[in-house]
Amino acid sequence: MEILDTQIISYAFKNTYEGKVSRKYIASITAKEFLLVQNPEKAKVNYYVPLPQRFTDSIRDHPFPKNSSDRIVLEFGRDYPTISEFGNLAITDMINLGRKSLFNEALRFLSKEMRKTILRRFDFLLEQEIRCAPLSRDAAEIGMSLFYAFASQYNIKQNPRNTIYDILILATTIASSATLTTQDSLLNRFASEYFQGDITENAGILSIEFGKPVDSGRRNSQESKGYINKGWRASLKNFQGAW
Repeated sequence: MEILDTQIISYAFKNTYEGKVSRKYIASITAKEFLLVQNPEKAKVNYYVPLPQRFTDSIRDHPFPKNSSDRIVLEFGRDYPTISEFGNLAITDMINLGRKSLFNEALRFLSKEMRKTILRRFDFLLEQEIRCAPLSRDAAEIGMSLFYAFASQYNIKQNPRNTIYDILILATTIASSATLTTQDSLLNRFASEYFQGDITENAGILSIEFGKPVDSGRRNSQESKGYINKGWRASLKNFQGAW
């Protein structure tokens, strides 16, 4: 199982990536970035993606509310702002089930240009038969642990959310015992060392294979759990038993 990071799938969409993307995977965090769910400047969502099993494809007269989607809350005590992530499971189902008509309803109240842009990207994912791997309980816990360890050694990005997104993509790959294809050398070399992933590089593209179960591959496990004592935690709402 090969997971492509956000940069790689964006390059492929722009036809500037020479590698194959058909029938590969992306993490739900990448899917949300690629489909412009999150507004990076305003720290809020542009639209909410509903869980498909809860709604029909009927035309609506108002946007889907936040409680129509799943939600993951990442709390970092006094260290970083709390992050609420909506729609990881919902966007996974939209892509994997090919629910284009329902997805289009989620976009109905956006501007015409933004809706057109997002639908082109969604069509690209369907045409390439790209699958999505959701952020799971294991991935969230790995992500919190990995972010704690990374922040203890390196400077994070000016907007902490951007580093956390990178971490959650890594964590999804690790939890899936998959291979990550990426260009982010610092963060991913750290992850491959921390979780003993096998890394190869070709023309600036890194492939990191996390083929071992996360418990057997992880080192410094006690140290990485320090986030628990700082009041950091991940909690979930409206996942309907997915965790």
